[in-house]
Amino acid sequence: MTNSELRADIHSIATIPDADRDSTGPQQMWIWAGANIAPVNWALGGLGIIAFFAGLSAGWSVEDGLVGALQGPISLNVLGGADLSWLVGIVVSGGLYLALGKRATSPSVVASGASR
Repeated sequence: MTNSELRADIHSIATIPDADRDSTGPQQMWIWAGANIAPVNWALGGLGIIAFFAGLSAGWSVEDGLVGALQGPISLNVLGGADLSWLVGIVVSGGLYLALGKRATSPSVVASGASR
C-alpha cells in the first residue's frame, strides 16, 4: 500500500472544502443506500404497520364498548368516566411489536429497546 491510501482525514468533522472533494453526491448515494435500504428494514416496517393497526382496533373496541369492564364500572365509578382506549391501544401495539420483532429479527438487529 502506498502512503496516499493510508492517509488520515485532516478535516475531522468539519466541512470539506470544494478543492478537497473527490466524489459527487450520486457516487456517495450507494453508501447511504447500502446502510438504509435493507430488506430487514422493510420487514420491521411492515411489523410496525401490523402492530399499529392491531393497537388501533383494540383502542376502538374499548372506546365503542366491546370491552364492557373498561367502559362500565371501572371507568365510571373508579376513574370518573375516564377514557382508557388510548392506553389499551398503546399496550396492545407496543406488546405486539415487541413480540413480533423478537421473532422476526436476527441477533444482530435490534427491533426494540428490550434485550433478548
